[in-house]
Amino acid sequence: MKIDKIPWEIEPHTEVKHEILKKYLPPWMVILSKGHKRLIYLDGFAGPGEYLNNAGKLVDGSPVIAIKSFIEHKLKNKVNEIVYIFVEENSKIFDYLDSKTKTYKDMGVKDFARNPPVLRGG
Repeated sequence: MKIDKIPWEIEPHTEVKHEILKKYLPPWMVILSKGHKRLIYLDGFAGPGEYLNNAGKLVDGSPVIAIKSFIEHKLKNKVNEIVYIFVEENSKIFDYLDSKTKTYKDMGVKDFARNPPVLRGG
């Protein structure tokens, strides 16, 4: 996908992914927090952290959905630490995502966003 501007209009399959995350993450945080004081969330295709919907309004991307799922969760005090790992290979998208998540770092969210090097077969 060629990126001309960030954020771009959300794709239908991405909208479905986001709806699944919104329903899936809160109950799993309850389940995982029962036996673990440290949770790690890995998003291998993080994207910019926000998109434009078909009406041109900004909507949260998967990294922001994951962070909000924790921040807004009634049992968040049961988890000592949650670490977010956001992987995005495009450096421009990565920088945009990094700027989107800075707000949450002030709230104590730890994120280890990664812009992996391009690996070439030999």
